[in-house]
Amino acid sequence: MKDRALEKQGGMGSEISSEAGLVTRQRPILGGATSYTFRCDQPINLHSLKPRPVYIDPACTAGAVVVMLRKKTLPAAQFPDRICGTYYLEVVWQLHDNPACGGRSDEVKQIVTVEPAPPAFSSFPSDAHITTQQTLDPEVLGIAEGESPCKQEFDIFSVDGEPKPVEGECGKWTIERKWTITPYFSEQVCTGTYAESSSRVQTIYVTDETAPVF
Repeated sequence: MKDRALEKQGGMGSEISSEAGLVTRQRPILGGATSYTFRCDQPINLHSLKPRPVYIDPACTAGAVVVMLRKKTLPAAQFPDRICGTYYLEVVWQLHDNPACGGRSDEVKQIVTVEPAPPAFSSFPSDAHITTQQTLDPEVLGIAEGESPCKQEFDIFSVDGEPKPVEGECGKWTIERKWTITPYFSEQVCTGTYAESSSRVQTIYVTDETAPVF
C-alpha cells in the first residue's frame, strides 16, 4: 500500500502525517522590521535592511532565506503631517525555510522614510568692481546657479543691501548682494521641510567717477 500524506497548515506549525508516523514542524518565524530613515542622496540597499529570522525548524534550515515579496511608495495622502519632499516606502518581507519543508512565515511590513536633501550652489559669481556709471544688473555682474542632488525643484534669488561707504575712501561704497537657494515643493499635503535654504554674499565695490560739476 502506498503511503498517504496529509499536510495541515495552521497556527504556528504544520503537521505532516503518513502511515510511517506523525511529524510536526513549526512554521518559521521572522522578526519585526526596523524602520529606517535616509536622505534621498544616500544609497539605499533594501536587502541590507531586512529583518532577521527568529526561528527555523532545525530540519529545515538549509536553504532558508528572507524574501522581499513586494515594495511600493505609499500615497502622500496617508501622511498629511509629513515634511515636504519626504516619501515613504513600504517593503514586505517573508521568511522561507528549506524548499522541501515549504514553510512560510507571516508577512512582515517595513517602512523606509526618504527625506529630501538641500540644494546647493554649483557656481557663484565673483565679487565685482564697477563705477556709478555702470549697471548693477545680475545679468552683467553674474548669476548664481545651483543643483539638487535628488533632481528636486529649487529657487534662486538675490537681494541687494543698502550701499555702505568705505571707511576712509571718498566716493567709494560696497553693496552686499545676498544670494539664496531654497528648495521648492509644489505638493500641497506637507508641512515645512528638512531641506533648508542656504545663502552666500557677493560683494559689489562701487566707485564714483562722475566728474564734478561747477
